[in-house]
Amino acid sequence: MGQAADDVLHGLCCQLCGEWMDDIIDGAEEPGYPRTCEGCGKEPESQVVPNRHKPPTHPPRNAHQQEARRLKNQAKRRRQKKIRIEGTNPSPKGTAP
Repeated sequence: MGQAADDVLHGLCCQLCGEWMDDIIDGAEEPGYPRTCEGCGKEPESQVVPNRHKPPTHPPRNAHQQEARRLKNQAKRRRQKKIRIEGTNPSPKGTAP
């Protein structure tokens, strides 16, 4: 990228018009994220870095659903453990017991 693009990405210039930010002219440190100047409609202080995390795609589980899933998994683990202990696990194809 060029120098102008880097300046916008680092917050030194407005991301819409390219004007230098007033706080940078006064000697402040670069914020590290793109900003919009007052002339383009937003003040630098009101800029919020967007949340880059995606919202969950499934609704949160309620306590009843969580408990039902826990009990189901617990029963499954008990069955698997019983099969291993008793040795009732069928042998793989092609092998004799």
